Amino acid sequence: MTAPAERPFGGQRGLFVHNVAGVPPSRYHRPPPGGRYAPRLVHVATTHGQSWVAWHGYDARAGKDLVFCQSFKGEPDGPPVRLTPNPGDHMWPTLTLNEQGDVDVVWISDQARLVTRSLRNGRWSPPSTLDQPGGWLREATLLRDGDSIWCAVVQSRARGDAILIYRRGHGDWRKVCTLSLRGYVSRPSLVVLPCRDILLAYDVYLRRRYRVASRVWDGSRWSHETTLAVSGENSLLPRLTRALDGSVWLSCLGDTPVQRDGVVSHSTFACVGRWGGEAWRGMGSGGRAEVVPLHLGLLPKRRYFGYSGLRRNPRLLATADGLIHLVWEQQRDEEEVWDNVWNGRLLAMTWRQGTWQGPRLWHEGGCCFAADHRVVHLPREVACFLKGDHRPGGNDFTAVMVDPARCARAGTQTVRRHEGWFPRALPKRTRRRPRLRSQGRSYALYFGDFHNHSVFSPDAEGFPDELYHFSRDVAQVDFSGITDNDFYPGKALLLSESSYQRHLVKRLSGDRAFVPFTGYEWTFHRKEASDGYTHRSIVFPGSATRLARRIDRSGCSEARFLRTLTRMDAFAHAHHAHYALLGAPQEANVEVTSAWAINLERSTTATDHLNAGRRFGFIGGSDGHRMVPGLGGALTAVWAEAPTRAAIAEALRARRCYATTGNRTVIDFRINGALMGGEALLEPGDPLWVSIRVQSGQVLRRVTLLRNGRPHHEFR
Repeated sequence: MTAPAERPFGGQRGLFVHNVAGVPPSRYHRPPPGGRYAPRLVHVATTHGQSWVAWHGYDARAGKDLVFCQSFKGEPDGPPVRLTPNPGDHMWPTLTLNEQGDVDVVWISDQARLVTRSLRNGRWSPPSTLDQPGGWLREATLLRDGDSIWCAVVQSRARGDAILIYRRGHGDWRKVCTLSLRGYVSRPSLVVLPCRDILLAYDVYLRRRYRVASRVWDGSRWSHETTLAVSGENSLLPRLTRALDGSVWLSCLGDTPVQRDGVVSHSTFACVGRWGGEAWRGMGSGGRAEVVPLHLGLLPKRRYFGYSGLRRNPRLLATADGLIHLVWEQQRDEEEVWDNVWNGRLLAMTWRQGTWQGPRLWHEGGCCFAADHRVVHLPREVACFLKGDHRPGGNDFTAVMVDPARCARAGTQTVRRHEGWFPRALPKRTRRRPRLRSQGRSYALYFGDFHNHSVFSPDAEGFPDELYHFSRDVAQVDFSGITDNDFYPGKALLLSESSYQRHLVKRLSGDRAFVPFTGYEWTFHRKEASDGYTHRSIVFPGSATRLARRIDRSGCSEARFLRTLTRMDAFAHAHHAHYALLGAPQEANVEVTSAWAINLERSTTATDHLNAGRRFGFIGGSDGHRMVPGLGGALTAVWAEAPTRAAIAEALRARRCYATTGNRTVIDFRINGALMGGEALLEPGDPLWVSIRVQSGQVLRRVTLLRNGRPHHEFR
């Protein structure tokens, strides 16, 4: 095997920084190794006149993560503060701030430890472990109430999840209580009620749907669970806000899978409820929870086109004039224009005199908006943060001070219901799974989608748990994978995000009817042209994972990546219409169809590689950015001995697989008895006996047999 010539980027071999503020193709195609990059989701704490922002980001020298925070008084008030002495697996920091300028930050290290630091009298305390309770920890959140600080964090155990509540008064942290729950629990939020009880909200996935639930802790016991009634199939992403008058409000996302023009997507609404002491009351029209639709931009008119913002991230902001503002981010439109990629719109509806008024345009431009929903803001200075061009320090967020009273109306298109949306038709698993025998072994047919993107990619939507649950329970495929981009403009796939996905897969791997896989996408470009793509969807068949990003030394050139890849237990699936195979055994299969197109029809790349002596199988991957894995328009079918990760991996290595455009057609294809992907040893002049068995849920018009990329025989 001959390695391709090494191609270091930028003419430099030392560590240097990439800045994406160039022409759009440069942002995608030519990133050098190095730089610091922040995630899309950051945490904000605000008091009157001051804010702090916390994020975890990529450290170029170690290839691991660091935690930073930075003070803002309108403009940045000093450089970013590095909170983690050593790079590592540090995830999603959360912070609080009081009017005296005291700051408390908590983050999760190694997916298992709560770590904290505090700023008092201008000096930071050293990092200390708040707790290490065992199990997988995720999604910590903080709340400040006077002299008390509360922390909630989700703990995954062997047979369920729990929410752990901690409190810090004038001394050290102590655990207050534990709430054990059934189902997959995520995204907790806290608020202190006027009676001093703690109200906890969270979303839980149980019985094939998400629902937002809440409970009250009165100091000795938990109340019964209460829920906010949402007309959509799912409710998730809860956030609690306490208004100036002490009333408690809840914002969340209502979500329903739908179809339009034959494409599956999501209809989403920002939903609002108000706490009545024992139950939630919907604050939308007619007592419903739904206030405003958010699906503009989630399903483009022609096809998907990337947007770097967070369109499913509504929140309520209270102001000192007694108003409540429902704020959300919107892609500008559904047209394919470059200016739409990094520039969104921050919109708001305002609860005034018992009704919602607006929407109003709070800010034009930027993306990934964030604000503190736990405090009462000044009425003329609501601090919001947005992600702009990448900066060398990774501190990509800029403060925007909004005066809601001076914001212009945004127009009616933002609240118009989309036409042509229909409830999606659920696929059904076949009770009698197709089977075949070959060379004394029995195989069954399994369908799945390895190639999907979550919120950890810069232009996709949906948290990883949403994608896996959708593929298992809505699309009802047998296996699924998430392959977030290792790097896209201004956003690197972080070590902690990859580790998070690995723990999530472990958490969801108990169901023998569904096999989740981890992975990522190596987004390498040979040149700045449409045929310069040579991406790989990296799928890990086992528990061992390794990131070799194109901004790492281990993945910044084809030669370096090849050396790294050959030492990895992984599959490397080339995709798009054009690519250059590296000759690694991990390239056992090529993705020939996706949500974008049938790549075999767009170029002769696959046929050229086959004619050059390469041997690989065909797979289909949706390359989905719409949170619809398994229903995104492409599937992989494998003939495997069992529905296990090892058996599916064995089938892929043997190339016992084929691609479909989302349908679940059964194909048994053999030549002289050798099953697809196998070898038939022939002597010159030996006849070829081709056997094709096809079963489809639809009427077949024809079956075409190709040889060397050209039609050879057609069955009608």
